[in-house]
Amino acid sequence: MEVNFIITVYDKEEFLPATKDFIKKFTKIQPKIFVVYCGPNKVEANLKLPDPGEPAREIFMTLWGYKKLSEDSVVPRYVKMTGNTWLMDEDVIINIFNEMENRKAAFGGNHWHFNLEGSLSADIFFADTRFGNVFKAIDAKPKDFEVVLFDTLRKIKSTPYIIEGRDPVYYNNLHECKTLKWAMHSNIGKNFECFQEWVKK
Repeated sequence: MEVNFIITVYDKEEFLPATKDFIKKFTKIQPKIFVVYCGPNKVEANLKLPDPGEPAREIFMTLWGYKKLSEDSVVPRYVKMTGNTWLMDEDVIINIFNEMENRKAAFGGNHWHFNLEGSLSADIFFADTRFGNVFKAIDAKPKDFEVVLFDTLRKIKSTPYIIEGRDPVYYNNLHECKTLKWAMHSNIGKNFECFQEWVKK
């Protein structure tokens, strides 16, 4: 399966090498990785941008990542993720995209705990542009990305595929989800602890 990965980075730069290594070691997924960076440090990135500040930052980086990837890629499947997110099981990704295809869903993700009924998590989400292009429909005006995603799905009249195991995103699964083998802690040591427990046994 071919998949585009948009990795957005503003801080926590120390996570990025391992973030990319997990993806590069996939054997069933052929990834195309695109790193967008708008922080102050020297980072190996495909695109470096000026920082627009919050709340526009994540939307700004995501849309630029999509723009650049879509210029030379016809692959419809996208994972948008932050630089501290480690995806340790490629079968989870494949299953999500297969389920999205079965349901003709343009978006796969989870409800965001701050506004359960009106927002979707923006730290990681999945998109399949064959069933509606989430990126092209996103309102780029400064606004919380979680709310923007919810509004975008309504705009394109697409029902999101809600991923089991991390819904809603709340304090118990905000930084790690054992079911999906996703870790996105602020402390890299915590991500390594998840890796040691879930994978390197």
